[in-house]
Amino acid sequence: MSRVLVVAAHPDDEVIGIGGTLYEHAKRKDQVLVLYLADGVTSREAATEKDVESRRTEAGLALLSLGVSESSFLGLPDQRLDTVPLLDIVKHVERVKERIHPDVVYTHSQNDLNEDHRIAFQATVTAFRPVSYASPTIYSYCPIPLSLEPFSPNTFMPLTLSAVKKKIEAMRLYASEQRAKPHPHSLESIEITARYWGSQCGCMYAEPLLLVRHLIRY
Repeated sequence: MSRVLVVAAHPDDEVIGIGGTLYEHAKRKDQVLVLYLADGVTSREAATEKDVESRRTEAGLALLSLGVSESSFLGLPDQRLDTVPLLDIVKHVERVKERIHPDVVYTHSQNDLNEDHRIAFQATVTAFRPVSYASPTIYSYCPIPLSLEPFSPNTFMPLTLSAVKKKIEAMRLYASEQRAKPHPHSLESIEITARYWGSQCGCMYAEPLLLVRHLIRY
């Protein structure tokens, strides 16, 4: 059984980026924790505390549909992570690191056009800087392919049709994030994107990842 940590800037990034991968981890009985940095809501006009709580509820339901039961919310300001000292965010991630000692870590790409996503990457790789033999494997994931310049995955998670359906089901539970096709948040786009990445690695469906760091253990 592996211990898995996902560092997501906002609730829904984890589903769009690696919802199928999380489902596969859960099937293997891996211990998975998702850490959300920002609330995902307060940058919107007229957002209320009720909206923040609703988004957290959606996240919890979406994770449960994937078989993941553990999550943590820092509640930092949405789309304003650059107003928070990076050291403070790093320390939050380090506290989770010391609590669960993950074997595998997933986070955003350093090339993402969304600044919150880039800060999530920077905080994660800083918190997991290789200062011990227990350094985990770290992957970057891609919530929306065109939001990255560039994104050149070197690792793929093959997905079954069941995993894709679970990913779509989880995204459906983010009712506040539903969009009509061809928006990348649309349920149709999720299936199309999984097919596209599958075609890049000889599978029916897949999710793309970028291996950031891996320590070979003999």
